[in-house]
Amino acid sequence: MFVGFSASTRNLTQIHNIFSWNFTSINKVSLLMPSVETCGSSQSHSSNMEPLSSFLIFIVVMVLALVAFSSLFYGRCKKDWAKAMVFPNKKQRLRPPNKPHRFTFPEVSTATWSFHELEILGSISRGIYYRGKLSNGFQVVVKHFSAQFLNSQPGLDRRRFLKEISAISRVHHPNMVPIIGWCQDNREIMVLYKLYPNGSLDKWLFGVGVLPWTRWCKVVNDIADALSFLHFKHLAHKNMKARNIFLDVSFKATLGDFDFVLSYKEVVDRRIGSMVNLEQAIRVLEIGLLCTLNESKGRLSMEEVVGFLSLEMATPKLPLSRPVTLFTYSSTNGLCTRYSCSPFK
Repeated sequence: MFVGFSASTRNLTQIHNIFSWNFTSINKVSLLMPSVETCGSSQSHSSNMEPLSSFLIFIVVMVLALVAFSSLFYGRCKKDWAKAMVFPNKKQRLRPPNKPHRFTFPEVSTATWSFHELEILGSISRGIYYRGKLSNGFQVVVKHFSAQFLNSQPGLDRRRFLKEISAISRVHHPNMVPIIGWCQDNREIMVLYKLYPNGSLDKWLFGVGVLPWTRWCKVVNDIADALSFLHFKHLAHKNMKARNIFLDVSFKATLGDFDFVLSYKEVVDRRIGSMVNLEQAIRVLEIGLLCTLNESKGRLSMEEVVGFLSLEMATPKLPLSRPVTLFTYSSTNGLCTRYSCSPFK
C-alpha cells in the first residue's frame, strides 16, 4: 500500500506547502524486501537475454533488407512488363550471321519441322528446297541435295564443298542472295540461304501477280548490277533463269542460284581454253543487240539472224543509241511512259 499527496495548479502559479501530516491504518502491512538470490537470478536472466535480443535484431534487419530488395526487383520487373505492354510492336530485328555458319543436322531438321512436306518450296533434279526457321526466328531456304545427285558427283568431297562455300561467301553485293550456312553430315549436304517473302520472279511472270513496267525496269536494272559485279570479278553465274531471281518485300531483285555452289567457275569454260574467237564473240553480241531494236528501226528477222550467224551476210552497224520503248503504254494507269538506254558505244 502506498500513501501520498497529489496537487495541481493547472494554469495558475501557486505554492502548496504541507507542514505536517499524520496517517493511521488498522491493516497489517508487511514490507517485502528483495533477497540476494532474487537479485542474482534477475541479473543472470538479463545477461542471458542480451545475446538473444541481439540475434533477434539481426534477424529483423535481414528480413527487412530482403523485403526491400524484393520490392525493388518486383517494381523494376513490373515497369518493364508495363513498357512491353505499351510498346508491343517493338522487337529486335532478326539478323543473319555475318559469316556462313555450320549447322548440325538436328538444327536443320528442327528448322524445317523434320523436313515436312508442307515446308517444301520446290524441287529439281539436284535436290529439294525447304522453308526453314532458325532458333533466332530468322527465315531461310534450305536446299537439300538429293542422294542421286551426290552419287553422280564422285569428286564432291568435304574439302571441295567447303572451298566452294568459302568462295561464295566472299561475294557480297546488295543484289546477290547471301549464304547463311551449310550442313554436312555423312552424305547429307545442305545449303541455307536467306528467304525472300515475294518468292521467285517466275511466279510473277506466270500468274501470281501483275507488276507495273516501272517495277520490271527496276528488276532488270538490279539483275544487271549483280551480273556486272560477277563479271568484274571474272565469275559467271551459268544458270540464269527467272526461278533464280528473287524479290524482297520492296520488290528489289536479288540474284541467287541454288545450284551456284556446284557451278562456281570462271567465265570461260576450261574445256574451250584458247579456242575462243574474240571477233566471233563480239559478232554474236552485236546480233543480239540488233534483235532488241523496234521493227521500224531495223529489228532483225529470224532469217537475217541465221544469215549473220552463218557469215553469209555482213553484220550491219549498230545505231549510236537504242531507240525508245519496245512496247506501247501510257501513264494514265500509273505506268512509265518512256524507257531510254545508254548508247551502245
